[in-house]
Amino acid sequence: MVSKLANETLQHIFSYIEDASVLYSIIQVNHNWCENGIKFLWSNPFRDDIDIINHTKILPVLIPFLKKDKLLEIKNGNNTMIYDIGLFDYPRFITHLDYSSCFRIVLKYFENNKEDFEYFIDFLEKRYFERSESTLFQTMSDDSELSKILVITLIILTVISHGTPKILWLKIDIKYNDIKRFLNVTDYDSDEEDDTDDDERIEVSEIKSRYRIIINIESSFSCFLNADDIKALFANLKYLELGKLTIKLSILEVLANICKQLKTIKIEERYFQLIREPLVALIKNQNNLENLRISGIANSLKLEYEATIFEIFSSLELVARSLKKIKIRGILVTNDETFKFFDKCRNLEILSLDTTYVTSKNFEKISLAELPKLCTLKLFDVCSNEEYDRITNPIQAIFQNKKISLDLRELSLLNESIENHHLLGSIGENFRNLSFFSTQITADRDIPYIFTILNNSPKLEELRLVIPLPYTSIVNTGFITDLVKVLPDRINAINFFNLICCIDKYRYFLENCTVNLKYFHVDFSVDINNYKEFVEFAKIWSKEKGKEIKNCRESRRKLYIAWK
Repeated sequence: MVSKLANETLQHIFSYIEDASVLYSIIQVNHNWCENGIKFLWSNPFRDDIDIINHTKILPVLIPFLKKDKLLEIKNGNNTMIYDIGLFDYPRFITHLDYSSCFRIVLKYFENNKEDFEYFIDFLEKRYFERSESTLFQTMSDDSELSKILVITLIILTVISHGTPKILWLKIDIKYNDIKRFLNVTDYDSDEEDDTDDDERIEVSEIKSRYRIIINIESSFSCFLNADDIKALFANLKYLELGKLTIKLSILEVLANICKQLKTIKIEERYFQLIREPLVALIKNQNNLENLRISGIANSLKLEYEATIFEIFSSLELVARSLKKIKIRGILVTNDETFKFFDKCRNLEILSLDTTYVTSKNFEKISLAELPKLCTLKLFDVCSNEEYDRITNPIQAIFQNKKISLDLRELSLLNESIENHHLLGSIGENFRNLSFFSTQITADRDIPYIFTILNNSPKLEELRLVIPLPYTSIVNTGFITDLVKVLPDRINAINFFNLICCIDKYRYFLENCTVNLKYFHVDFSVDINNYKEFVEFAKIWSKEKGKEIKNCRESRRKLYIAWK
């Protein structure tokens, strides 16, 4: 009889079993009971929140012949090359496939078990490669480390497919550090970040090598995906995430034809022109798309960029009614009709625009839309028509839409290139249910509106105020001595950026703070030489208030304190 305990409970029970023989005995006593728990544990075996060295232990479970002693048994006639599923058919439990994490795990296994790895590859070459025309072994056409690692990842995918699982979640997000070992660079040759996209800072030869490697990795997965019996595994896919360095064209071409039930699509791309057709087809074919994240790099000078972005977002008109969350980052929206789909987004709950250029006409499209369920709006580093920005803030019209203002709970406005003008006045008049509020202050005239917003937001729990560096010399920060006295009772988290620069203001603020703070973060506009005084006062104040500090991080530029 299958246990009725929740999977999370079973996982908790298993966490206390340290002895392998005890676990084995439990499995023998109640196979069904353990299968219930193992089903949960194996649903996402390649998740990236596990220490990667421990994570490599999964490979010999999926491919027992990776161990040299197993292959020696075969050579000596004491075993056969028949895949043994063990106590459970683990692959059939898998519903989440993170191909990029799988690649990293195989790479780490190669680094730590090179002798076993090489022995297994040598065995495959001698026994199968010479006489096989399988696409699996075509990957080994050169003798590079990368080819060997890709062969193992393909074998893992093949083993998984034989378990006939239903893959509901797919992520491919190869990072620069994943492939750097295959390039002719060292840590001293390149100062790139893990997810770098700056081709101008590295040699042309490295750019070519990098894309050759990425194409090989993508081709390996496409080779697996193209088989008809494999396509069926992804027919019920709900979540798709493709990272910036992934070459997506062939993958999207396949998935666009077989996936109809996606709820989440997350695409990060450098050149959307290259994937325009399959991405548009994928979006249009969805029956109930809820979450869309489009991230790019502002490269509007590239051929067909404006037309590509327009077509991608125009395709959302067919799925707009089911959309609940939209995040757009690093995109130039220059066609004035691009955002017309917002008028149909009646179920939209979260909208985020980040590092994006949006024409004033497209802001108007949002301001005229009926978004009755919108509860979170984040506009970060957004810019618009310069000639229009000098007169008014193009974002302001959104907050005059009464159909938006009633349900909004979280609001973040940090757009340094656009002056507030009367933006905060519109917010103070129309928003009464905010629990999170973040904004910039660009002039002294903004300050009274901050007080109005606080007075009209009794449910506010977190406040974040920023004076952008270009405005620090023209904004009078003396207002915080009055602001501390009007904080709503529910506030427990405060973030100040460039508002406090001396110990007297810091001390005054805490001494007069009557709310139950759990989090206080101060970023200073200049280096503070006496920052230790800030720390000591925070400790003294905490002790007087009976508050225990859980975490404290300080430097010359910032002070972060969290209380239990």
